[in-house]
Amino acid sequence: MIPGDSVTVRYTKWDGTPHWRFPAEYLGEDRFGRWVGGRPGTVFDRPGLRLDVHRNFVVLFPQERGFTPCFHQALDTTDDVARFALYTDITTVPRWIETEREIGVTMVDLDLDIIKLWDGTVFVDDEDEFAEHQVTLAYPAGVTAQAEADCQHVFAAVRGNAEPYATVGQSWLDAFIASNG
Repeated sequence: MIPGDSVTVRYTKWDGTPHWRFPAEYLGEDRFGRWVGGRPGTVFDRPGLRLDVHRNFVVLFPQERGFTPCFHQALDTTDDVARFALYTDITTVPRWIETEREIGVTMVDLDLDIIKLWDGTVFVDDEDEFAEHQVTLAYPAGVTAQAEADCQHVFAAVRGNAEPYATVGQSWLDAFIASNG
């Protein structure tokens, strides 16, 4: 895989049903994991919903942890989604697949999200969905415990302004935006 390669990003739910899917561009790797980026016009889709992205973003896929932070470009807009500076999904550990036809990364979305707004507010979202899916999707106890631990880890790191949330994610985003020229 080399920078510029096309990557298909696929999130599923625990029972294997499709969740979010979107195309991205492979950017590179650092000590935190592999990075991809998306441009305005990128389409996020899942069954029953389609979102057209209006700004640049980069996503980190750690190699040994179950979370995927997405760093967003600031926009002067009242769009609800534009309130998010950072949106981190708690997931299973991302798994990369390279074939002759496609490079992809896939993981299971485990509902919990850590969100940072541009005003600095940090919160955990979808705890109710996580509780519901522990029953309806039968999350194993180990998966539930790991998701809770990853959620606590990410929440503390974001609130504490630890890397990659302090400057690393923004640096990847700035470089990606600059490469658009």
